[in-house]
Amino acid sequence: MKRFFRLANIPPLLTGLALFFSALLVCHPLEAQGKSPGQSACEAKLQNPKLKNVDCMLNFDLDPKTRKSLQTGTAGMIRNAACIAKISVARKMIFTALRDEKVMQVERQPVKCNIDALGSPVLTKFNMAPSIRFSGGKAVQVKPGMSDVVGVPEILAKLLTDWVNSSKAIESAMLDEVNNSLKLLRPPPLTK
Repeated sequence: MKRFFRLANIPPLLTGLALFFSALLVCHPLEAQGKSPGQSACEAKLQNPKLKNVDCMLNFDLDPKTRKSLQTGTAGMIRNAACIAKISVARKMIFTALRDEKVMQVERQPVKCNIDALGSPVLTKFNMAPSIRFSGGKAVQVKPGMSDVVGVPEILAKLLTDWVNSSKAIESAMLDEVNNSLKLLRPPPLTK
């Protein structure tokens, strides 16, 4: 049985660390037992210091609180979403941003979702390009950076984009997930 992550108070997207960060989406499991293969694969990539990039696929779903917020933010036009995100973030970029205490702009991360729009599931694609500001060895601000929504009418795409990019709950949840992911991150080996 396939388990999805709950976008616990988050969209994705929406989180390598990006959709760990966006979507970065490493979220609480929907089911109490075990982790999904996506989360385990992403965690393994974070913990492997020999990899130059954190590349993995991550599934996520909306928890009830986030689902209600989405419905409210889109005037009931979008009711739910189940997504998969392709995450790819250079490990060096993460460590440089942490060390220099600067903003890390993650490249666009593709996300596909089945969105329940007025009762019918619709395949929707978009990009997440989160920006993460680091200070004191941790993330202190995250902006989702959702864009390029296709697969739904333009008005729904705008409502969804506005909701994701302006939701304080999403920013807060993404911030928590980024900082939780940083605990797993292992530095690259020193080069000679």
